[in-house]
Amino acid sequence: MLSAALLCTAFIFDILYGYGFAYAHRAAPESAVKVTVLSYYTSPPFLTAEGRGLTHDFVALLNKAAGGRFHFELSCLPKRRAEMALERADTALLLFVNPAWIDVAGRYSWSDGFLPDRNGLLSSAKQRVSYDGVEDLRGLTMGGVYSSRYGELDTAVALKELRREDAATVRQNLLKLVMGRIDFTVAPESVLRSLVCELGLEGQVYFSPLPFSEYTRHIMIKGDSKELQGFVTHFVRDLLHNSEWQKIAEQYYLIRDGAMNLASNSEWASQGCLLMEKQ
Repeated sequence: MLSAALLCTAFIFDILYGYGFAYAHRAAPESAVKVTVLSYYTSPPFLTAEGRGLTHDFVALLNKAAGGRFHFELSCLPKRRAEMALERADTALLLFVNPAWIDVAGRYSWSDGFLPDRNGLLSSAKQRVSYDGVEDLRGLTMGGVYSSRYGELDTAVALKELRREDAATVRQNLLKLVMGRIDFTVAPESVLRSLVCELGLEGQVYFSPLPFSEYTRHIMIKGDSKELQGFVTHFVRDLLHNSEWQKIAEQYYLIRDGAMNLASNSEWASQGCLLMEKQ
């Protein structure tokens, strides 16, 4: 399997809507300010194959909108390495994150939220877990991801009300789930749904109707450049009316008919992967 760093290189490759390949391979104007763009999401839909996925498409859209003022260079890294790269950089963007997760004492600037998501709770279709609070999970084994925090679930683990067994990736947890080695896992639904379809697990898993948590994804901006902050702010605010972004988000089943796609569990169970294949 190719490493995440290799899959997500510094250049953006072919994008489905025509502009991506040209913008990926066009030399940046000498006057363009180079900006490092970081992402630590290495699972679908963010990263689907070498040079492909939501993150690549999004950065190609950034470069198109910049019109030569900036040249955004993408680097996908495991979370810890991305955090280290962020610390070293004078100016950088971190994609698809939330201020509540990372911004200590207001060190960074932030875009508006532009992509709603939620942490879904996934269990086996044979032993369904419907979440309505931590009490529903007592005595079960949760599949976590190394170094990830799960709020009140971590508290329950510390109190020995819940057992946590970690893996390196969400993908590994899905495989452990269908093998019966864990009872449930918690991860972004955007990631879970893509992996369920990629691994052919539809019908074998069950999404709790009530998610574990809900949030919006933003762009975090490091650095003092008012021009960059202004560009990112307006870029994100314009996404609502950007037809190319709508096509990209629909391609990954993130929105439908112009709104965030939060399909019900029953709808997903019956036709989720089929709907994704049709995008």
